[in-house]
Amino acid sequence: MPHTVPNIDAVRHENARGGADTKTVAGVLVGVLEQIVVKHIFGLIGDSLNPLADAVRRSDIEWIGVRHQEGAPLAAAGQARLTVISIGTAQ
Repeated sequence: MPHTVPNIDAVRHENARGGADTKTVAGVLVGVLEQIVVKHIFGLIGDSLNPLADAVRRSDIEWIGVRHQEGAPLAAAGQARLTVISIGTAQ
């Protein structure tokens, strides 16, 4: 069976309708995070996380930016102790 490449215009059109992009690894990951009711992700935006940040932007998850990579897990741990909401970190 030959490998087929998806039509990028169709993918962009589907993504423009809103919601997480399930055609990328980042989109699938964000979809799973939404299913387990993650509401916040603490992280430092960088080139390697741009696809994840873009998928989060189209979801109901809130990205909370930090200024240093060690700040994300500390902020997430503090938030987790104060609430019962699921939290993720990205570095």
